[in-house]
Amino acid sequence: MPSVANIFLAPLLTLVVMIPYSSSAEPAIPIKLPSLQYQITIDPENPNQLNVSVDTQMLDNVSLLPARTAIHKNLPTLSCVKPDGSTTKIDYNERIQCNSLEWTLPLQVVSKDGFDPSTQLDTRDPIKDWYFVSETNSLVRFNDLSRNEEILGSMVCTPNKVCSELPSTSLPPLFLLWGMDTTTLNISDKIVTVHSDTPLVIKHLQSWKPTLEKQLNYLNHVFPNDVKQWQMAFFSRDKAVRGVGGAAGSNLILINALLDHNKLTHDSIQMMLRIASHESIHVMNTQDTPSWAGESLAEYYALKSMRGSKFEMQDPTERWHEFAIKFPFANTGLFEAHRHVKEQHEYQYYPLFYFEGAAFWNDLDNALTDTGSNLDEWITRLSFSDYHFSNTFIASITKQIGQEKWLEISNSYL
Repeated sequence: MPSVANIFLAPLLTLVVMIPYSSSAEPAIPIKLPSLQYQITIDPENPNQLNVSVDTQMLDNVSLLPARTAIHKNLPTLSCVKPDGSTTKIDYNERIQCNSLEWTLPLQVVSKDGFDPSTQLDTRDPIKDWYFVSETNSLVRFNDLSRNEEILGSMVCTPNKVCSELPSTSLPPLFLLWGMDTTTLNISDKIVTVHSDTPLVIKHLQSWKPTLEKQLNYLNHVFPNDVKQWQMAFFSRDKAVRGVGGAAGSNLILINALLDHNKLTHDSIQMMLRIASHESIHVMNTQDTPSWAGESLAEYYALKSMRGSKFEMQDPTERWHEFAIKFPFANTGLFEAHRHVKEQHEYQYYPLFYFEGAAFWNDLDNALTDTGSNLDEWITRLSFSDYHFSNTFIASITKQIGQEKWLEISNSYL
C-alpha cells in the first residue's frame, strides 16, 4: 500500500496491505519437473543492481508468469540466453526454450531517514552494507504448459549462499535479506532469528524480549498455528520522519525501530513491539478473512497483547475517538472502507482498518466479556460471506450478546 504516514502523522502506522492469504485453501500439488534455482548476484560493475539467473535448459514446455505485484507494477525485462550464448528478449506467457533466463533488479538506496518496509522495494544500504529483495515485482514464475499449472518448489539463493523456497501465491511473498547482524531467540520453543541494522536493538534485548515473549505466547493461544520458526528484521528509522512501517512475508517479518537522536527510547520499543506483534499475527492467523478484518484483528490483538506490560498502549476505542476527530473519512463504516480500498484502490481509507477496526473488535470483546465469554474464544468461529460477516456468525453472536447490543456495535462501526 502507499505510505499514509505523511497524510495522518500522529500515531499512525504505515503497515503493509496483506492480501488475505488463507491456508485453508486447497493445497497446491507440486509438479514433478526439474527443480529450479534462482541465483541472485550483485552486479560487479554496479552495486545498486542485482542480477538474477535461472538455469532453464532442462525445461521444455514452459512459459513465464509475471511476478506478483503490489501497487507499483514494474515487471522485469527478461533475457533468454541461447545455447550459442546469444540473448534475446522474451515476453511473458509465451513458450520459452532457453539455456537460462536472466534479468536485473535495480536497487533503491536507503535514504538518510532509514528504510520503510511497507514499500517492499528492493533496497540497498551502502553504509551498513545490507541488501533487501522482495519477491513482489522481482521474481518471475514458471508455468508448465502441459498442465497449465505453476511449477512449485523453486529455490531462490542469495549471494551469501542462503537459499529459500519461493512460496505458493496462496501464501505471503518471499522476502530476502543479507548483510545484517543476527541473533537467535528461543521464545516458547519457537526459534526466532532477529536481524538488525542497528546494534541498539540487540543491546536493549532484555528491555523488549520479555514483553515480546509474553505477547507471542498469548497470540499463539488465540491463533493456533503450526509455525515453528520465523525471522524478524529491524530497520532503524529516524523518529523525526514520523512514519513507521512493517510487513509480513512468508519467511520474514520487517519492522521499523524508531531512533530518537540515535537512541532507542521507551516509545521506540513500544512502537517496535506493536509492529512486531501485528505482523506476527499475519503469520499466525491462517483464517481466510477480508482485508478489513485481517488488518483490524492484527491491530487489535497487537494492542491487546501489550496489556499489563510496561509498554501498554491506549484503549483502542479511546484511540479511535481521538483519531476520528481529525480524520476526514471518519464517518465511513468498515464495509464501505473495504470497498473503497479493494475496488477503487483508494488507500486513504486504509487507516480506518487500524483505528475504527480495532475499536470495533474492542467493543465486541467487551460485550462478550460482559456475558462471561471473550473474543479469544470466538476467533476460530469467525466466518465471512465476501467482506460481510456470515449469517451463521451473526446468529451466533447475537445469541451470545443480544440483538440490541449487536446492532449497537455493528451500526457504530460496520
